[in-house]
Amino acid sequence: MPPGGSSEHSASAAGSGVRYEVGRARAALRRMIDAHVALAKAEIGLIADRAKVALGFIAAAVALVIFAALVATVGTPLFLGEWIFGSIGWGILHAVLFALSVAIALVMLALEVSRAWVARSLVLAAIVGVLVGAFFLFNLPHAAWAAIGDQVDAQTSVRIDGAYRPLVVAVVIGLVAGAVVGLVVGAWRGRRFSAAIGGLLGGGIAFAALCAFTAISFSVECAAGVGVAIALAIWPLFVTRPIVDGSYDWDALAARYWPGLTVETVRTTIAEVKLRLPEMPSMPRGRGGR
Repeated sequence: MPPGGSSEHSASAAGSGVRYEVGRARAALRRMIDAHVALAKAEIGLIADRAKVALGFIAAAVALVIFAALVATVGTPLFLGEWIFGSIGWGILHAVLFALSVAIALVMLALEVSRAWVARSLVLAAIVGVLVGAFFLFNLPHAAWAAIGDQVDAQTSVRIDGAYRPLVVAVVIGLVAGAVVGLVVGAWRGRRFSAAIGGLLGGGIAFAALCAFTAISFSVECAAGVGVAIALAIWPLFVTRPIVDGSYDWDALAARYWPGLTVETVRTTIAEVKLRLPEMPSMPRGRGGR
């Protein structure tokens, strides 16, 4: 064996031993990483399961809060309608009218109508509602129909039960008056026989229904309910008057949402730049140019 053979053999053996140890270290490191990843996955899975349960409880809590809000917003008007006005129907009617009226008022505020006008329109609607409620509170229409019915009963041979006399008189008078008014209006606007007949029928039915409503003997609660409903119903008519009568300035609204100052400034700047820039010399023509 050559003298240097043992040293080369021991060097190769040492190199293979180092590679072996490095390989073992790499394998151990890989196994350790895999174990940590598996542990992390397991722990994350447990956390995710806990989070799912917690989110389920939170979602149920949110759903119950929304349910409570819906019950409060829907049930409160119904309760107030039953408690104050004597009927759940008043609560439904007032809630619907209130929501629509406030929505229209908010649209008008979005259009930047004067807040003072919105407030004044509400006050005007409230005054009209109070007057109408007082009108029905004293049962003035019912008393008028009853007096007319008593005169008909005393002066003619027509006999109507006293309990239904105001209602019958109101319906008959409303039907006749509405038919006449509807006939005239339909003939004047439509200028056709069909329009006249339509006006006759529509006017008669509308006036009869209105007079029948006024013939009711209202209690205090019912009269108050009518007054509130009238106020909520006519508030949108008052608050939208600037748009209805054409006095609302749509151009001003468009100007508020158009960057007019910026556009005008850019135009002025461009004009100033054009004035201050020297005139560019004309390009020399080529030899073959004309």
